[in-house]
Amino acid sequence: MKIKIFIGIVLFSLINTSFANLESAMSDYKRGDYKEAYLEFKRLASLGNTTAQNNLGVMYDKGHGVQQDYQQAIYWHQKAAEQGSAEAQYNLGNIYHKGKGVEKDYKKAFVWYEKAAKGKFLLAEFNLGVMYSDGKGIPKDNIESVKWYTKAAQRGYANAQFCLAVKYHEGSGVKKSYSQALDWYSKAALQEHAQAQKNLGDLFSLGLGVEQDRENAVWWYRKSAKNGNSEALNQLGMAYLNGRGVD
Repeated sequence: MKIKIFIGIVLFSLINTSFANLESAMSDYKRGDYKEAYLEFKRLASLGNTTAQNNLGVMYDKGHGVQQDYQQAIYWHQKAAEQGSAEAQYNLGNIYHKGKGVEKDYKKAFVWYEKAAKGKFLLAEFNLGVMYSDGKGIPKDNIESVKWYTKAAQRGYANAQFCLAVKYHEGSGVKKSYSQALDWYSKAALQEHAQAQKNLGDLFSLGLGVEQDRENAVWWYRKSAKNGNSEALNQLGMAYLNGRGVD
């Protein structure tokens, strides 16, 4: 019994030490001390720590503290991904999606995104929605696209909220609903998503899903224009030209 207790204490101590070392390495990385971060990540990665393995992959991907090497990035991301790290699975999918150091392979990207999405990794959920919508790596399926956009949108991701709003706006993979489009555009617009702000202005201008309110439309066009949306600038010009919502 004493031996078991002793072993348990030793293991607990080792786990705590590894966690502290990982936290220290992550702090080094955040403040730009890549050399120290790399040394500790490499040591922990060799011991099988998935977070350290994934972070090594990131360093090789971005060339932080090491020469940029996509093959090494793939190697370390894959080691972590195969042990169930959702973040590493997403990163591996992203490498194949963008063709970083390898030929673009949407099928492989989809496989890794799907694994990460099942682990509730937000960006992977969104990217699955994009791939189903575009029909890349998987047959086009707007219903599945809506499902994954919804998951990411409900967790507050502005890009997913915007894409989901477009699906409701167009009736693609879901029954057309201007009120639902308005709701999701609004959520994304409040997070300063410029295109969502412009589209929200359109709904108010035309009275779709909401009572027509051209002054409110102009307000959203201004917000969108300030965020760099050229379509909103054009709509503002048209509003002043025709006196719609402004003098």
